[in-house]
Amino acid sequence: MPTSPRCPAAAVLLLAAGAAWGAARAGDAAAPTRPIGVVRIESVFNQYEYYKARLDAVQKQAAPFESDMARLMADMQKLLDEEDRARKQGLAPSAPIFQDIDLRKQRLGTEMQLVQNRHAELVRRLGVEMLQDVYRYFNMACRNFGSKFGYMAIITALDDKLPDFSQNPEPVLTPTVLSEIMMRSFQWVHPACDVTEYILRDLNEQYRRHQANPATPIYQPAG
Repeated sequence: MPTSPRCPAAAVLLLAAGAAWGAARAGDAAAPTRPIGVVRIESVFNQYEYYKARLDAVQKQAAPFESDMARLMADMQKLLDEEDRARKQGLAPSAPIFQDIDLRKQRLGTEMQLVQNRHAELVRRLGVEMLQDVYRYFNMACRNFGSKFGYMAIITALDDKLPDFSQNPEPVLTPTVLSEIMMRSFQWVHPACDVTEYILRDLNEQYRRHQANPATPIYQPAG
């Protein structure tokens, strides 16, 4: 791993200011400042290869449910078409064929709901497991990097720019935009503080070693 960047003193005082102020009040010498690293968390999820692989695995496991739902929806459309043809024939609403179609629609609707519920539960469970694993490795990488290069803290931040809401298929509500703004605690970070590249490189290099040799861990902290 390349030599770590060092955050300018003016920037790193952000989190150390409280400790330094307390030391000054006590008449002690100013507390020494150590660097703070910032990781762009969105970049981690966009570029961490292990996360992408797990996401693909979740989608593959959910695929059979999507096929089942597509089949059921096609069956429902056939019933609706059958119902429409019966109406065009001038049959009375009380005709047995309509009662039969209604019964089959109810059964099909119940089956569709069951498939949807099972699909939602599978995606929820796999998604939770995936995110827990990804965060565990990400946290280990941050701890490893911080301790190796003497950082006082490794913190996460969102990208400076807001999402491009013009690409949304649905109208964007004001609370959505406000929420995106409020989540951005850091409006600007000195480039020397950004350690995203180093964290991602470490995560991806170790994951590639695991792919080449599954006996090795997905992530193993140094030491």
